[in-house]
Amino acid sequence: MVAEEKRAWLVIGACALALIMLLVLIPLTGATRAVTIVFVMCVLCWALGRVLFHKRLRAGEVASDERDKAIETKALVNGGMASYLTVVATCVITWGTYFYQGKEVISTGSLIRVLIPGAFAFFLTWAATILVLYGREGTDGQN
Repeated sequence: MVAEEKRAWLVIGACALALIMLLVLIPLTGATRAVTIVFVMCVLCWALGRVLFHKRLRAGEVASDERDKAIETKALVNGGMASYLTVVATCVITWGTYFYQGKEVISTGSLIRVLIPGAFAFFLTWAATILVLYGREGTDGQN
């Protein structure tokens, strides 16, 4: 298992734990604060994965090849598109809800509720793409 796969599993585990924490924290701290806490936890796990699973290179070793860079690029593009679509859908849902309620202005507190689902979509899609693309080939690129 390469370092990117380990990072992807860490992100999926962190997102699953984050959703459980979200359900626990909403009654205790309120929705906006709970979502912010959970989002910060996911970002920290993503960054921690870079530090924990960083490959230490010896002389003459290569950190990554073209295949690894292509997989990372595809994962980032897929995550970005999923994030974009989620943010647009969340904006439309928020606007529709406020319009249906007869409100003319959307509160600033709704902004975090629009952006956080997009971030979760990015992280989960990124991780799933990494796992799928690395899973297509056997260990160390062998079929």
